[in-house]
Amino acid sequence: MKKILFIFSMLFAHLAHAQTAFTAGPFGIGVTTPSATFDVEAVGAVGGGNANSTLARFYAGSNTAPTTAITPTVGISRYEVINQDTEGGQNAALYVEDTGNNASAAGEIGQVNGITANVFQIGQGDSVGMFAYSNNYSTNGGHTAYGGFFDAIAGTAGTAAFGLEIDSTNSTGYDVPYTGLSPYPNEVGIHIQAAGANLNTAGIWVGNVSGSPLYDVGVAFTAGSVKTTAIEDDSNDTNILVSTGAHSYGINLAASSFTGQSIVVPGLAVSPSGSMQSSVVPTTSWEYDSTGSHVSIANGGNAAMPAGNGLIIVEESVNHNSAVYLCSVGSCAIGLSVGGVWSASTTAPSTGHLSVAWSGSAYTVYNNEGATETVVISSNRLNSAN
Repeated sequence: MKKILFIFSMLFAHLAHAQTAFTAGPFGIGVTTPSATFDVEAVGAVGGGNANSTLARFYAGSNTAPTTAITPTVGISRYEVINQDTEGGQNAALYVEDTGNNASAAGEIGQVNGITANVFQIGQGDSVGMFAYSNNYSTNGGHTAYGGFFDAIAGTAGTAAFGLEIDSTNSTGYDVPYTGLSPYPNEVGIHIQAAGANLNTAGIWVGNVSGSPLYDVGVAFTAGSVKTTAIEDDSNDTNILVSTGAHSYGINLAASSFTGQSIVVPGLAVSPSGSMQSSVVPTTSWEYDSTGSHVSIANGGNAAMPAGNGLIIVEESVNHNSAVYLCSVGSCAIGLSVGGVWSASTTAPSTGHLSVAWSGSAYTVYNNEGATETVVISSNRLNSAN
């Protein structure tokens, strides 16, 4: 016992020489009667906050005597040579095990917690709750550096498992909508950034090396969780979305409702390996709606179509007469017409008429009806050449 007291007295003397003061209860800390807490207090330090621990407390710095050295309060250094074929945290430099046998009532959490980091920045600077580097310089391949490894296990029916929960709290008093990188995003749940001098593989990878079990949904947005856009791509990547593998459906919007259009794109292309299919109810919806595809043409003016040939369906806005023209190899033929406004193909329709004809460089709609016309055009191109 004297040897043990001598060792601790030497420890205290060494720490005291480092300008550190101590308050210590009897050894057997936390289990004596009354229980005692082992306190280590730097000179000028003021304890407080949530550091009311059962066994040991470390106090460093205060408002009047702040810590100015860029060093940790408690440091652990470890050098190991271990050969093992198991994954886990059993050989950690710092190991924490917390067992809870909590008796929570209905509606209470009854949480058991292994590690808590509570950081406050009251000056002018950033704040980081936890900082981790993992460097892997293995001399043989097949090994991985994990910045963090988390595994939440639900062991009984009715319990839940969240491998990682990330919350961002905006208490600034102002909404901060997304505006791309100008200005830099302020309130973000997860920020993923590629680093280094070479191409990184993927920002988020959902995978299972064993093939089972599976996630039912890869990425889910519950009702009321997102305001404007579920997924936004502001990058200059080659593809916005690429899909491989075998699927039942490509994009399934059957259970969605829209106040505008379901898909809005500058142009729509169907690959040679598939066709465009429609299954609208004919008594409730038109299969193809061109009411928004229109151009204003002054009397005596014209409007040229883009390069290519094919089927051109037109309707003018004064009498709502319509016609169908088939155009190819520098000429057009009127196939069907309703009313007498649309005439046979000509670049000079008579007064009170319109027509579609080859201008010498493009298929063109000509207006000589006597007033400005808004012409709706539904076109189906058959060839990129005229």
